Amino acid sequence: MSDLDGGAPRLYKSLKFQGNVYLLTEFVEGHDLRRCDRKCLVSVLNALFYLQNQYWKRADLQNVGFGFAASLPGREKRGNSLGDADLERAYERFLQIYGEIPWTLCHDDLLPFHVLSSGDRAVLIDWEYALILPYPTSLARLIAHGEEDENAFFHMTQLTGNLPFNPILNISSGKRE
Repeated sequence: MSDLDGGAPRLYKSLKFQGNVYLLTEFVEGHDLRRCDRKCLVSVLNALFYLQNQYWKRADLQNVGFGFAASLPGREKRGNSLGDADLERAYERFLQIYGEIPWTLCHDDLLPFHVLSSGDRAVLIDWEYALILPYPTSLARLIAHGEEDENAFFHMTQLTGNLPFNPILNISSGKRE
């Protein structure tokens, strides 16, 4: 990812030492998304879309590393522990269409503290779970972990009110509520 100017820290050097790989990356100044405003969130979406556009429908990368097929059983297992029958049905429907939509580079662990934002630039960090997956994966994970409770670890200030679109999607109809 060192050739990317946006969305990820610049990679300066990698080193393999005693079976471990170490990366020397750019130091990124900024704050995470636990307290963000609209400008910050828009910069995050721009960074995410920039990265995803670089790898849009790259079929040659679908089997690199821990791919979609290997990740699917774990995703299916998550659906059994949601604790709500309606949510479990919606998640099951989501997984049915999950593998049929276009794939791209996704940050499969995109949590509010895996983004650093400063001004108009946002950088996604901690890429160890990156995969070529269906394109909504990163954004869905980020939204799913936003909580309204100000004392919550994953609190994101007025998340849905700050999005430039309505994130509530009726899985059955495919329309935004």
